[in-house]
Amino acid sequence: MADQVTTRNRESLPQDGEMTAKDLLALLAKKHTRDLFVPECKLGRTWGNPSRRLDAWALRRSWAPLTTFGYEIKVSRGDFARDIKWPDYLRVCHRFSFVAPRGLISPDELPEHVGLLVCNDSCTRLWTQRKSAYREIEPPLGLLWYVLMSRVKLDTRIDESALEYWQRWLDDKRENKLVGSLVSQAIQDMFVGQRREIRVLRRHLELSGRRAEEFPREGR
Repeated sequence: MADQVTTRNRESLPQDGEMTAKDLLALLAKKHTRDLFVPECKLGRTWGNPSRRLDAWALRRSWAPLTTFGYEIKVSRGDFARDIKWPDYLRVCHRFSFVAPRGLISPDELPEHVGLLVCNDSCTRLWTQRKSAYREIEPPLGLLWYVLMSRVKLDTRIDESALEYWQRWLDDKRENKLVGSLVSQAIQDMFVGQRREIRVLRRHLELSGRRAEEFPREGR
């Protein structure tokens, strides 16, 4: 069954060196641009007992429903025919698919729940020849711990745009404080000046009142 590929499909397969697993991996990464994508993903810890390794594993950034993807890449019939370890990968992903050049694998060669993604001859696009079935699985804790401890990098760099924003905020705050101080001083000076003018005017009115009182007496 694994060798039942038509002559037409065999003739359409890429020649050695025309398409590599790396090429297909790049297309998968592009497909999962918005997801957590882990190439060469181990199923557990990186030391001690040897661990199986998926060609790619992805976690969709959505809770509805929580979905993980597992991928095995094949670029030769021999590799596909000899691979007996891939069933181990089913327990760590909700959806599992093979990824291959067009015509290398027939959907009839795969279990019904396993998907198949194929690549065009120019290796520029992937499309789904058969969609993988969603399966309920237990949380793959070993794989998740591996991804967190060995594959996720914490970015401690300060974002330049954020740094510039806060620098402008501090500069504006200093400038506003200076402007506020100047305005406050100007208002204070204005009120001081007005108080002086009021005192002068009051003094002038007092003197004018006294003179007005004295004027009739002088006329008598």
